[in-house]
Amino acid sequence: MFLNIDDIAIVRCPELDEKKIAERIVLSLRQVGKEYDFNFDVDTTDKIVCSELIYTVYIDIDWPTGKSLGRYTISPDNVAEKTLNGGPLKLVAFYHDGALVTNMPLQQMKKLIEVK
Repeated sequence: MFLNIDDIAIVRCPELDEKKIAERIVLSLRQVGKEYDFNFDVDTTDKIVCSELIYTVYIDIDWPTGKSLGRYTISPDNVAEKTLNGGPLKLVAFYHDGALVTNMPLQQMKKLIEVK
């Protein structure tokens, strides 16, 4: 799924109360207008990619990051894995190859991750 621009997952953290949801929305809006982070570096705050957005917004989640070329990164697969096996995120919608997956979307997403 990494770098496949035809796939998108919409996720939420169902454990958040209204106050924390509002805080997460503010964190999200602070990312608007930032440049694309071609270094995929989670430690930078001036640039961002899709997986870094989730990493930045859901600050209470213990995220798996990996070191690549001297910097810490997080992949879309790392985010997707947090929806599996009782993880803290809930899959709201999943699009694969540009089409909404309506038949067992969580299982379909899991298969794509495991293919690697």
